[in-house]
Amino acid sequence: MTKPIAVSDHALVRWMERVNKIELQEFRAAIAAIVEPAMDAGATSIYVSGFTYTINPKTRTVITVLAPEMRQKRSQAFLRNTTSSEPRRLED
Repeated sequence: MTKPIAVSDHALVRWMERVNKIELQEFRAAIAAIVEPAMDAGATSIYVSGFTYTINPKTRTVITVLAPEMRQKRSQAFLRNTTSSEPRRLED
């Protein structure tokens, strides 16, 4: 069996821009407009319309965007890795 082909995020972005002519700069500008007030205030994340934007105000970089279901999974993983050996359950 042959190993599956991996496509890097960089290659995917370039393919979208160069082959499919998708203007990603418009998306970047939209994201920047969403996070700018929080960034200027020195926040490290902002929650907008159900999505969490993780940001670095020192480098003025958006690091990632989490969908609602991802946010809950990451919180649960964080709680499992805290000082207690027993995982804690988040309430809905």
